[in-house]
Amino acid sequence: MATPIASETGENRVNVRQFLEQWGDQIKYSIIANDSEIESISAMMNVPTDTVKEVSEVCSPETLMSSSDTLDRKVMYETVPSDIDLTTLKNQAAELDKRMKNPTYHNHILRKMKYNYVDWYRYFKTEEKFSYPAPDGVDTKVREPNVVLTVQVHKPYRNQPSSRLVMSETYLVLGSHRLSELRDVIRCSNDYAVSGDHSAHPDVTQFTYAKDIYKSGFFFIEGTFYNDLRYPDNRDYSQTITEWVSQENRWDRIGPFEKAKMEDTTFLDLDLVVGKPYFYQHQGDCEHLLIFTDIRMLHPMDPQDLRSYPYLCREMNHKRKICKSCMINTAGWIIYDCPLLPSNPAFLCHRCFKALLYDEDGNKIGNFVAYKSSEHPT
Repeated sequence: MATPIASETGENRVNVRQFLEQWGDQIKYSIIANDSEIESISAMMNVPTDTVKEVSEVCSPETLMSSSDTLDRKVMYETVPSDIDLTTLKNQAAELDKRMKNPTYHNHILRKMKYNYVDWYRYFKTEEKFSYPAPDGVDTKVREPNVVLTVQVHKPYRNQPSSRLVMSETYLVLGSHRLSELRDVIRCSNDYAVSGDHSAHPDVTQFTYAKDIYKSGFFFIEGTFYNDLRYPDNRDYSQTITEWVSQENRWDRIGPFEKAKMEDTTFLDLDLVVGKPYFYQHQGDCEHLLIFTDIRMLHPMDPQDLRSYPYLCREMNHKRKICKSCMINTAGWIIYDCPLLPSNPAFLCHRCFKALLYDEDGNKIGNFVAYKSSEHPT
């Protein structure tokens, strides 16, 4: 690991550029073709080729399976052997049969399972193909050596007694990436909010999302505000904070702080403490925590195409809001102050919303306000 930089608080910071310079020449990976893998391992270990071949055959995963086993995990988990008299397998067969015959129960189980995340990195293949070609004359292969950083993005935090930190997504970013490239892929439902009461024109399908109007934001990492100033109307969110700190000699307890543009800063320019929470703020007061959990060199099992990065390698399963009327469709509207509905607010899909709260001529029934649901389209 790169030589840590001791801070005043005793934390060991890692300079990402120094990490690359120190390890870039010492650790070199190469993708070995299948036909020469045995010979390469034999040369590196200084053992006969026949010995390496024998060990690879004896220790292969296939030797751990019987002739009736299958490599298809879906078939393996959903097929219960009928010739084995075990209570656990009988219970599993009954459970699978119940899920198959009752879709409502099946969906309920999926929502209540303890595994709330999808590990996309598990399904990644190095020969990943893209539906769109690379621009003419542009080399999209990742340059080596390079640094890969793993960053966790948490859901917006609310300062309430019942609030807790919930990891939303995990990304792999390259050291050569700009901070703005990470900001562009972070997904938050507040970015997809549609402001204003739309009860007077519910059939309008073209909406302007909040992310297209309010584009300001910043990362706060190790005493520096990295502001997004790519657009002329973007605001410096950190200005209010730095002005408050400068009053009444608060600099003695808080700060000093610096400022930089996130679009001009790469991850190689950062000093980081692995595992320490950092800060991302956007949409005025929507606050997320960022945690860098790993800094390492790029290796052949990582995505090798620049278009793959920032690479979403883990994502929380998003639970959709169900329409409180039909209990089937996804809610697309949030209704407030409606005397015809049993709860305030109430969540309705578009079909139930129009059927319950509008007459045959499309006029509102009663006084209420309606907002588009801010669930992001992922």
